[in-house]
Amino acid sequence: MLGVLALIVALGPEPLVVDLGRGGPRTVNTRAGRLAVLLGSFVPMGVLSALVVWAAYGFHSPLARDPIVNAAFDWTRIQPPHPLVRGLFALVRHWQLMPDAWTYGFLHFLDHATTRPAFLMGEYGETGWHHYFLVTFAVKTPIPLLLLGTAGLVLATRGAAGWRRTSFVWVPFTLYFLMAVSRTINIGHRHLLPVYPFLFVAAGCAAAWLWSRGSASRRLAGRAALVALLGWYAVGTLRVHPHYLAYFNELAGGPANGYKYLVDSNLDWGQDLIGLRAYMEKNAVPRLKLLYFGTADPGYYGIACDRLPGYQPPPPSTLVREVNPGDIVAVSATHLQGVYLDPEVRALTDQLRARRPLAVIGHTIFIYRADFAWSMS
Repeated sequence: MLGVLALIVALGPEPLVVDLGRGGPRTVNTRAGRLAVLLGSFVPMGVLSALVVWAAYGFHSPLARDPIVNAAFDWTRIQPPHPLVRGLFALVRHWQLMPDAWTYGFLHFLDHATTRPAFLMGEYGETGWHHYFLVTFAVKTPIPLLLLGTAGLVLATRGAAGWRRTSFVWVPFTLYFLMAVSRTINIGHRHLLPVYPFLFVAAGCAAAWLWSRGSASRRLAGRAALVALLGWYAVGTLRVHPHYLAYFNELAGGPANGYKYLVDSNLDWGQDLIGLRAYMEKNAVPRLKLLYFGTADPGYYGIACDRLPGYQPPPPSTLVREVNPGDIVAVSATHLQGVYLDPEVRALTDQLRARRPLAVIGHTIFIYRADFAWSMS
C-alpha cells in the first residue's frame, strides 16, 4: 500500500518537499528524483519496523526458552504451499531476519486463513462470501458515518482537495477493502477496521464543507444537517451502551436483530456471562443447561450449569448430551446459528431458534425453556 502511494507521489505532477533538518526544505521536481527519495525512505522504515518487532519479543528468537517446549512446535505442518513463499520464509529463518516466534505465528495465521466456518444472513459456509465484508460494513457502520463518508467521496471526485491528498485517503481505503473481500476467511467485521481512519478523514472533510459552504442560508442548512447527523450518531451509540460489540445500525434493525445477519466476533465473544448470572439470580434459576461460545469458565462467574457440546477452548471436562422438556437452556448467539457445531447439536439449535426466547442477555445469550426432548449419541 505504501508502495502504491509512493508511486502516486513520484509519478504525479506535484513536487515533493523533503526536509531532513539541515539546510531547510528542498523541493524535488523530477519524477526520477521523487522516486529515488521515496524508495530510499523504505529502507529506514523497514529496519525500524523489524527492530520494533524484535523489541516486542525481547530480542529473543526461539518460540520458547525451554528447548523441550521449543522442539514440540512442528514447522513442517505450517509450510506455505507456494514454493516462492515457502522459499522466502526459509530465507527469513536462515538469516534470522525476524524472530522465530513471529515467523511461526505468521505462518500459522496463513495456514488457518483459507477456510473457517462462518455465518452470513442465514447461510452457513466455510469458504466465505465475496459480499461478506460489504454486508458487515453496511450493517455495522453508523448510518451518519456512511452518509458523511459518501459525501466525502463525492467531494473527492470534484478534486477540491487535490489529487495527492485525495489519493492518500481513498487509495488505502479501496485497496484494503478489495483485499478483504478477496479473502475466504469471513469471521469478523474487525478485519475491516483498518479502513475506518480513512473513512473518518473523508467524513471530516464533508463535515467541514457542510459547516462552511456557500451563502449564509446554505451554511445554516448545512450546519443544521450536520448537527442532526452528529446527534443521530451519538444517540445510536448510546442506545447500545454498554454492549458496544453488539452494535448494528438501523439498516439491520438495531442490535436486537444483529444475530440474524452476523455472529462470531461481529457480535458474540462470550462477553455476557455476568449478565447471565444476574438473570439467574433475578429469576431464581438454580441451574441451567449452557451451550456457550467463548473462552471463559462460567463457573468462575458463579453460574451453575451443565455444559452442552459446543466450541470452547479449552473444552469443559464434563458435558451433557440431552435436553428434556422444562429445562432452561442458555445458548450463545454464535451457536444458536449453528456455527462451530456438529450436525447433531445443530439439530438442537434449529429447534431453539424456531421458538421465542424467554430473554436475551446483552444481545448475545438467548434463554429458552425447552418444550421438547433432544439427545445426542
